[in-house]
Amino acid sequence: MTAQSQSFGSCPASRGTAVIDPMLPSPNFFIVGAAKAGTTSLNAYLGKHPDVFMSALKEPHYFASFELKPEFDNFQPVIRDSRAYQELFRGSENCRAVGEASPSYLCDPDAATLIRSSIPESKIIISLRNPVQRAFSHYLMEYHSGRESLPFDKAVQADLSRSEKGWGVSFQYIELSLYADQVERYLTAFGRSRVLVILFEDLIRDTPTVMRRVATFLDIDPARYPQSAFDEVHFPFEATRGRVARKLLRWRSLRQWSRNWIPRELRRTVRNRLLYRDADKPKLDSETRKALAMRFEPDLLRLENLLERELGALRQNG
Repeated sequence: MTAQSQSFGSCPASRGTAVIDPMLPSPNFFIVGAAKAGTTSLNAYLGKHPDVFMSALKEPHYFASFELKPEFDNFQPVIRDSRAYQELFRGSENCRAVGEASPSYLCDPDAATLIRSSIPESKIIISLRNPVQRAFSHYLMEYHSGRESLPFDKAVQADLSRSEKGWGVSFQYIELSLYADQVERYLTAFGRSRVLVILFEDLIRDTPTVMRRVATFLDIDPARYPQSAFDEVHFPFEATRGRVARKLLRWRSLRQWSRNWIPRELRRTVRNRLLYRDADKPKLDSETRKALAMRFEPDLLRLENLLERELGALRQNG
């Protein structure tokens, strides 16, 4: 069974020990950074290094345990079959560093121990971001997709009041920005020498320096990144074109049908003319920023003690 034949969606309530066949290719490092904290950039930068192989699917979520609600299904397959998972790494046999990037692994309470029991010599890269900015960036993503329509402060309160919580079940704007417990699980499972914590703010401020640190951690030559490895692409913010567009975007069966039967160029035309429009980004007002910063401060203090490191960049206003 290949990755392409995997179904979207849920996993059993209890995953047990994830099975990895030692005769098949598998990863030896994982990017488990917080959502909206640079995992996509890390995946892309590392994928350009000649000694690195990144999984064919960026976020397989194989070691995470969650069940997707239909409104959270965005066409990305969740790999549950071990052979389908290892198929993602076909062709990696001659690469020194083989990895994948699934942000759900950081918040998942069992992922660290599952990875440790399955691939004990793994290295872990954790990327973190100013928790207020991470939460707001997460909100902008959901707003852009049409899954969120409330103003940010009201969206946070509505999400906090949900009775069901978890990846693929609720947005977790606040919960995903509480890093201390999440990081501690990996330090406990792998030890400090096998866990690298980087900051999104450092990554965007000085990408080459951070990526040299990553290369050294993975025991690959930092000088072998190609000249264009860290070129940046900036995308304009877009908003949905009203209530009807949001309903269409959340209509899973329609999206599935269009993906299967409508040519890509026509889908892009419909998307740009009927569903999305360029727009100014919603603003994060100062009062909401201050309130959230106070909420996150105890967790940041605990994280600093845990890492034995000052984390002032996670408090700076973006």
